[in-house]
Amino acid sequence: MIVTVKREPSAPRVCLFWAYVVEFFDLFDATNDGRDVLSENNGELANLETGVKTWLWVIRQLKRFGLKKQLAALKEHYVRDLTESLHEGVAHSMRSFAINLISSGEAHEEHTYLSAEEFCTKARETMAKVIEIGPNQLHCCLKGFSNEDGVDQVVTWARSRPLDDRPSGLDDAHPVDGNTVWCALLGRNDRHTAWQPFNCFSSNDLASHSEHFNCTRDAWPTYYRSALVYPLRYIRKTDRRHFNVGFLAFDSPKKDAFRNIPDIFEYRNSGELRSEYHDELNKSAIFHTGAAIADTLSMVMRPFYEQHQAEEQPLLPQPNDGEGA
Repeated sequence: MIVTVKREPSAPRVCLFWAYVVEFFDLFDATNDGRDVLSENNGELANLETGVKTWLWVIRQLKRFGLKKQLAALKEHYVRDLTESLHEGVAHSMRSFAINLISSGEAHEEHTYLSAEEFCTKARETMAKVIEIGPNQLHCCLKGFSNEDGVDQVVTWARSRPLDDRPSGLDDAHPVDGNTVWCALLGRNDRHTAWQPFNCFSSNDLASHSEHFNCTRDAWPTYYRSALVYPLRYIRKTDRRHFNVGFLAFDSPKKDAFRNIPDIFEYRNSGELRSEYHDELNKSAIFHTGAAIADTLSMVMRPFYEQHQAEEQPLLPQPNDGEGA
């Protein structure tokens, strides 16, 4: 069951609003320009002067009771909450996953799955703090590749908690060329678009692009309306060539879950638009939060791919080598 949570004004937003109000009236109160303008004998300006003077009086009284210190403390609490989630949540669970990944034995296979699930959960929790969304409105998945009868497929290694009813593992394998997300990140043709390789797939309304979006999962709109997906890449030492080893995906059944993220479908038809898309992504704190997690995960998974042959753990070559997520 999916629980709908109404988004209310968050503490960080209220905090930042009042911080800007205080800073504005501090600046106004410290200069003569504003008071000189309001001192003209004009009815509308006189009313405005009265209002501004009232606000100045209110702000001065609030400052007497330590408003600015309280606002600074609130902002510090918000930043600490987010960075603590990145450090003690994501980084620590990622370290545990990496250690189990390169260990051997049946016991370690179970530990690897559990630590991957824990990592996905911590990544989801961190992203949820950034986009301010409920636990059942956002999911994080870790995906890798398999090859069945010469067909490249994407399989789900682990999902975040709370779980929905999507399957995982080899039972949840989907052909790469049947999914627009994978084709966009790998630079393949999904029968609608001959994609150049993108460094991130983002869309806040997949249903509105159904004529250009392929997905082999049944009833996919039930599970995701918004998506933010990053490639996981391995760079070979010998020739510095990039290989794709999997994906880190955030998705939500809610439209517009990722605020101010560009929609990849609006940039899909030319290299110039592709560059503009990446420029727009770079303006987003949401994008950088997920990219930091994905790029770090790519690095900690490196020993695993150095210990295994490509035929055992498929590596898909990047058609146009580029930077990480």
